[in-house]
Amino acid sequence: MKMINSIELSDVLDVDVSLESSGDFLKFNSSTGKWDTIKNNLSASATPDADNDSTEGYSVGSLWFDLTASPHEIYRCVDATATAAVWVNSSLEVGELGALALLDEVALSNMASMATASLLGRNTAETGKPEVLAKATVLSLLNVEDGAEVNNISDTDATDLTDGGDTTLHDHDGISENTSARHSQNTDTGSNAATFAVTSLSTDGLKLDHNVETLAANKTLVATDMIIQKLDPDGTTRNITLPAENLSTDLVFFIYNMGGEEGENLDIYSDAPALLKEVHFGETAMVTCDGTTWSVTVLDCQEATTVDLRVKEENASAIAIGQPVYVSGATGVAFPTVGLADCDDSTKIRVKGLASEAIAQNTTGYARYQGLLEGVNSTKGQPVNAGSEDWTAGDQLWVSATAGSLTNVRPTSGRCIKAGTALTVEGANSKIFVDIRENEVFSTAAATEDVVLRVGDDAGSNKVSIRNHSNTEVASVDSYGGLAASFQELVQASSDTLAASELRGQQITNFGQGEADNLQTLPTAAEGMSFVLLCGTAQAANYFGVQADTNDKIYLDGTAGSDNGIVKIEVPVVGAKIVFHTFQTGASAFDWIATTVYGTWVAA
Repeated sequence: MKMINSIELSDVLDVDVSLESSGDFLKFNSSTGKWDTIKNNLSASATPDADNDSTEGYSVGSLWFDLTASPHEIYRCVDATATAAVWVNSSLEVGELGALALLDEVALSNMASMATASLLGRNTAETGKPEVLAKATVLSLLNVEDGAEVNNISDTDATDLTDGGDTTLHDHDGISENTSARHSQNTDTGSNAATFAVTSLSTDGLKLDHNVETLAANKTLVATDMIIQKLDPDGTTRNITLPAENLSTDLVFFIYNMGGEEGENLDIYSDAPALLKEVHFGETAMVTCDGTTWSVTVLDCQEATTVDLRVKEENASAIAIGQPVYVSGATGVAFPTVGLADCDDSTKIRVKGLASEAIAQNTTGYARYQGLLEGVNSTKGQPVNAGSEDWTAGDQLWVSATAGSLTNVRPTSGRCIKAGTALTVEGANSKIFVDIRENEVFSTAAATEDVVLRVGDDAGSNKVSIRNHSNTEVASVDSYGGLAASFQELVQASSDTLAASELRGQQITNFGQGEADNLQTLPTAAEGMSFVLLCGTAQAANYFGVQADTNDKIYLDGTAGSDNGIVKIEVPVVGAKIVFHTFQTGASAFDWIATTVYGTWVAA
């Protein structure tokens, strides 16, 4: 089961992302549109080797902190192939850089020694992804000849990088070795960590810098801007223009509108420019780029928590967003196979959610059990609305008797399964609040508790309705506690043999009997049998009655008859009525007791 929490303001803007394992962080995958978890080891006791690979959950970009080394060392994974993982040392101590700068001359051999470890970088401006640079490439990029002097850093002569002066590399009291303090030359001063912006590497999450700004004009973002942008439009609508797509591969921004009233919008534009999305006050937009196109998703900070389940389609058919699915089997791993649900098929009623993404045949995906689901195509005739119904916002939706479809009409057959509520009905971009609710078919209670079924607040007008397979009411209990019931009538106009299933509270009548005796033969008496015999047609010369099975007796009004005996109406009259029940007379033997209601009934 995958839990997806909507991004609350505190979650996004404080930027303390709690992950599955301590020290892990997230990376946006532009090819899937999802966030991948990158496993890290922030408390290792040795250097990583080729066996610390993908089989242990590491991937390209994973960090490894060797805390036993002195000084501590940081490694980054550049290849996670099983048994052949490649980790590069990415540590650089201030002392190392300072020692290098003290040299009057840097021999080419010294630079070569610096390049013996693998380095990550790129050799073209602003394009391409970082790659492992060969020794020759590093030397070429450094462009340092044998005997070259190191005497100029950022246009400020630096002859001593360790003397603690404002233009040299120096430490500040109170800043620990696993943090970094950054301040601009000649603009910020201070003597301890409290006076500088400090970025911390934390074992319980990843902290990112964010920009808080009240806008006096439109704003253009660049690729190096902070990921989190908390922007106040200051009483009007401001345009936010994004960087060029070809310079923004895998770039992500979270843009929060800090405005407090209608009309304070942030309109997100591409550099074309083209309007991509309006972000209203109080909303947060997640902006991602795949190197070709910007995508903007507005995250409603008031959304309920969503619950998604990872599933695999059962290799029957593709599944569209919003189609109901049931569990059809297991994959042998931590998620089930699913198929299209059908409320009228007992094998397909265990509904576990609506597909939260399009799932191809025989592939994995996710089903939403609870929470907001967007991008549902509710157009008439589409798979989700196969019944071509007219839906409106606020409609309750149920799983339909058409496999993989929903309906806004409560089903009258099969199982009644609530799927959720239609929030908006906008063709291919409709929204459903998913809340899967199956009607319980079995209720039990412990020895000291009761099963309570309460019938409404309106005296006498509400009722519990009991219906048969054709949805016809056969009994009810109203809110006064009054019981109403009807017998299902079985018309037997001529002699016949009755089945056990016909003796479960039914009313048997001889309506339409002709000029012939009408004798109904009973099956072997068994527990729980009962019926009512009613004279619906009076034939003076012919009787209407029942005959017990070979070894069964009928006790008429308390008097035992013979085995295989008969009870009949002596003087046929319309409305003559007698009630029959079985009762136990031996370890596994049952007989009949007959109680006269009206008319003269006799044993024969």
